[in-house]
Amino acid sequence: MIQTIIKIVNFVLWFSIAIVTGVVAAFIKVPNMDIWMLLFIMFGYFFSSLAVDVLWSMYAQKKMQKLQPLLLGQQRNPPLYIKEIGKLRDNSRGPAVRACCGVNIACAYSMMGDYASAKGEMLSIKYKRLRDPLLTNYWISYAQLHFESGDYYNGMRVCEEQAAKFETYREHPVLGGYVAMLDFYKRLAKNDTEGIEEAMAAARAKWNADIYREDWEKLEEIRKRQKMSKECEGQTKN
Repeated sequence: MIQTIIKIVNFVLWFSIAIVTGVVAAFIKVPNMDIWMLLFIMFGYFFSSLAVDVLWSMYAQKKMQKLQPLLLGQQRNPPLYIKEIGKLRDNSRGPAVRACCGVNIACAYSMMGDYASAKGEMLSIKYKRLRDPLLTNYWISYAQLHFESGDYYNGMRVCEEQAAKFETYREHPVLGGYVAMLDFYKRLAKNDTEGIEEAMAAARAKWNADIYREDWEKLEEIRKRQKMSKECEGQTKN
């Protein structure tokens, strides 16, 4: 909403400039001023609108970074995070900013165990308007959400459909860590657990930034839960 208001104010400003310039040009009888005025207004409005979008995107990124402790830090408060990020999304017009907000809100719901709401947020994102690497980040988050909720079938489906994209970003400084996690989710989905504990430890040592901590812990919890389940099954058979 706020970004929309800024856009409207920007349009009104340039429209006012056009009127004033036209009046002055008519008064002093400047030749061909109507053509130059039209070009000036068109290019001026275009570049100022572009500047508004760029500056708002920078503001949104700073805002999300500022709110990050509500999701990952000691001040963790997912409900408040969802509320604040929701406000930022409502005030934004750009598909990239709105998509980032949606993915982060879905992540917060996932942390609360509300996977239905998390998937609803992901489905509401207009991902077809996104470009890489944001588009790949969307699919990684969506696949991971399915795995975290225990929906291995759809998690594997997304991974198979987007396999080429994921492979392209395997060594990406940020997305690469999440691609590595998906490898282990896929192994768990196939019950391929031979040596997985050591492999996870090695991958976690490589991708050890704070942003991954919660995700690694979730994956480790799922691995342990699956291991206990298999051990219980073995004892029952014996």
